[in-house]
Amino acid sequence: MKHLTFLLLFVVSLGASAQKIEAKAVPAPVMSKFTAFYPKIAQVQWEKENEDYEASFKDANAAATSVLFTAEGNIREVETAIKPAALPKAISDTLPKTFHGYKIREVAKIDASGLITYEVEVKKKKEKLELVFSEKAALLKKTPVIEKKKEKEGKKKA
Repeated sequence: MKHLTFLLLFVVSLGASAQKIEAKAVPAPVMSKFTAFYPKIAQVQWEKENEDYEASFKDANAAATSVLFTAEGNIREVETAIKPAALPKAISDTLPKTFHGYKIREVAKIDASGLITYEVEVKKKKEKLELVFSEKAALLKKTPVIEKKKEKEGKKKA
């Protein structure tokens, strides 16, 4: 559940233009590609993100996964929650040195047309950061995580 929350927060952080939609609003090429790649997935949450469509679900291994499709059904990116132990050794070795005192909260592997990156959310006291690393541990992006009050309240009620 924690991984799904992370993915959903990530999706929300991508922009205000993302909005939940019903499966019937998903274009046929997107739905066709989704069912071809994930035939056994029955529970899917769909969002429209700008001109793209995102499916969020648990994969066959119960890992929170999201797939971003173009309207034509082409896959832009696949993001899968992973355990911190599954991070490449170079990243695992870099984190404690570069971000001393931070604890890993969430980890995801992102495959964007063959370009693999790792997104790691870390926390130290009240500071949360979202870090994106290349496979060889180059820090590509560092962003403060800002949780909106409404999102926190929604989690407490759930």
